Amino acid sequence: MGRAIVRNAELFLMDEPLSNLDAKLRVQMRAEIAGLQRQMGVTTLYVTHDQVEAMTMGHRVAVLRLGELQQVAAPQDLYDNPENVFVAGFIGTPPMTLFHARFTLEGETGRLTVGEQEIWLPAEVIATRPSLRAMHGREVIAGVRAEDIHPDYREGLSTLHAEVVLAEALGSSVHVTFALRGTPVDESRLGSGLKHEDEQEVGRLSHANDIQGTAVFPPRLHFTTGEPVQINIDGARMHFFDVESGLALR
Repeated sequence: MGRAIVRNAELFLMDEPLSNLDAKLRVQMRAEIAGLQRQMGVTTLYVTHDQVEAMTMGHRVAVLRLGELQQVAAPQDLYDNPENVFVAGFIGTPPMTLFHARFTLEGETGRLTVGEQEIWLPAEVIATRPSLRAMHGREVIAGVRAEDIHPDYREGLSTLHAEVVLAEALGSSVHVTFALRGTPVDESRLGSGLKHEDEQEVGRLSHANDIQGTAVFPPRLHFTTGEPVQINIDGARMHFFDVESGLALR
């Protein structure tokens, strides 16, 4: 990298330059490279499988799947407004929880049916996503970010009953992996041909076949594997995608 930089090139191409470094050194070098790029002002095409590198270093991020460009946007825009279900599931740590749900229009508000449970969507969701109205009575793919799932109920949230699969205490937060009855999204088919041929009712709770997701909870909360847990979802912060095309519903 040093030999390339001193040549005063007009363009730098970097292919996973930090892949062989340990975690601490990766963080340090990430900052070093970003600082050098700002100082030199040279356009840099940086290839990485590490989302953190892409989100923290890139001014614009391009997401590729099987050689096909999925979306190009600023990092925050990519996170907040994914163009399709593949980008939604790929960007973010922990990843977005994605699942199939039936959408019902209730006047100016909406309702998602997940297994035998419901998530209510405020009027602002319907108003800002006109294409949702055409999905009345049909199945959609819904997604929710880990930070939009809360341990305590508050006004405007919808409560779902789930089961703790794994709890990881990270000091500043607790990552809780949960399972609940419903139809998960087949990640191998993200972005195309997502319609489920087998739409039979899901049977007893089976972590292999039910929805699994991750929530980021405040520190010093204690959870035990297998215990029931209530998760409270902010319907106003959810994302919605077409089952057939995988494209965002807006």
